[in-house]
Amino acid sequence: MARKTPDAPLPLALILTSAAAFLCKLSLAFFTIGTNDIHTWETFHVRYETAGVETLYRDGVHVPGPTPHWQPMNHPPFAITLLRIWGTSESITGLPLRFWLRATAALADLACIVVLRRLFPHRRYLPALVAFSVAPGVIFISGYHGNTDTMMIAAVLSAVYFATIGAPGKAGFAFALATCIKILPVFLLPAFLLFFPDWRKRVRFLAVCTVAVFALSMPYFWEAPVTIVKALISYRSVVGVWGLSRLLGGGYSAYGLPILCIGVGVITWRCHRAKAPLAVTCGAVLAMFLALAPGFGVQYLAWLCPWVIALRTAPAIAFYAVTGAFLFAIYTDTAAALPWYFSDFILRPSMTKRTATLAMLSWISVLLVMMLYFTGRWRVAQSSLDHTESAT
Repeated sequence: MARKTPDAPLPLALILTSAAAFLCKLSLAFFTIGTNDIHTWETFHVRYETAGVETLYRDGVHVPGPTPHWQPMNHPPFAITLLRIWGTSESITGLPLRFWLRATAALADLACIVVLRRLFPHRRYLPALVAFSVAPGVIFISGYHGNTDTMMIAAVLSAVYFATIGAPGKAGFAFALATCIKILPVFLLPAFLLFFPDWRKRVRFLAVCTVAVFALSMPYFWEAPVTIVKALISYRSVVGVWGLSRLLGGGYSAYGLPILCIGVGVITWRCHRAKAPLAVTCGAVLAMFLALAPGFGVQYLAWLCPWVIALRTAPAIAFYAVTGAFLFAIYTDTAAALPWYFSDFILRPSMTKRTATLAMLSWISVLLVMMLYFTGRWRVAQSSLDHTESAT
């Protein structure tokens, strides 16, 4: 059901921690290169400017640098709009595209904090919100890594907020924006449709979402629709480095996607039957996704960071600590030294024993978060989600 959200001004503590983390991310963006993903985005931009949409999606790019490699263009067409914005910003300011990409991610994190405060306005969520604002993993991924994951999550959070207050049209547009940044949100679509109480709102959500997806994808999708669709559906993440695909090897990778889809369906339906808030359902789905995913990129951990706030302080801080330690270790290993400057995942793809242990602990933390969602741990603070007590 739609509900009103009370005015939830940002407390001073949250403003200060968010500002400090934002400056930290900007410093990382200014003084470092980041990871191989940065070189990939820069090469995407050059390839588009010199060869156009069709060639970019058909042939991918040969990424130069210390470890040259081939990379497919696996992002929706709206990514080209972002690339052009970042490229124009580079031309105007002289600051490189890699800075503007990560500055955008840092701004997206600020948007997440504003929306999270509205979704979880009660004072008992404030410690978890503060923890999220300075979560090491979020700082590393947004400020250093160099990809669009946190931007996508900010758009999904906005869609959840608009759906929660009974604005299916605005929710549809925000969901479309998220899907145009990365296609992951399609796994959340059933949760949104089940959340709306009637077909009128569902149709409105879907109609606005469909129109917005096509609008945000233009004019690039019009130039090469078949090539773009093939590129998007054929992409696979790195396998064998995370969770079940690391434990079970290639056998799981072959069957991981249908298992993942079944798991997502089960937890979506369970949350619906439990009348969970949409923010809880989205967190549960993304936890299930990360728990069962056959492929993995370290930046995927940003997907779950905002949603664990629904579980309140202790689980949130534990998750941030474990995943932050893993990310610190793997970025240090791939950078080969401190302070970080460039983390080369191509040159140094193998995890050290320490990092592999932290990766396994991070996966276990995802499993525990998923189980907390599945068993209804979020109900401990259900009264505050329904605003039966006054917000701070």
